[in-house]
Amino acid sequence: MDTFIKNAKNPGEDDELPLAVGYVNIQGPGRKRYDDMQALSQGTSFPALNYPYANKAAGPVEPDDLTGLMALDFALHELVLYLDTHPGDEGAVALHGEYSAKLAGARRAYEDKYGPLSAATPSKGTYFTWVSNPWPWDGQGK
Repeated sequence: MDTFIKNAKNPGEDDELPLAVGYVNIQGPGRKRYDDMQALSQGTSFPALNYPYANKAAGPVEPDDLTGLMALDFALHELVLYLDTHPGDEGAVALHGEYSAKLAGARRAYEDKYGPLSAATPSKGTYFTWVSNPWPWDGQGK
């Protein structure tokens, strides 16, 4: 597939222009971050990367136990993506450890209250609890 087009300004010229030029805003240590719930709503933890959709959230995120867990999981994933390109950022590495522990604790607390989040969660006792009701989206236990 040809990813180039002919020069529109000077159609007679043989030079070709790319269809698109990728650009990623530079991230660095200590950059501003959204809080977990706002990051989940915005789709990024980093306001500097929220362009061209700046301030165009998908909609309000209602805080509840499941959404809080999703926000922590999203924030940790965003941090991993950041660390892929900034492995030497000591502050981010420390934050990764904090978020990992916080997420593990929140996941345990959620599963104790509502039941397993995935089929891979070990069942308690002799009954396979993954198939038990109510499901988290049934809205019970709030």
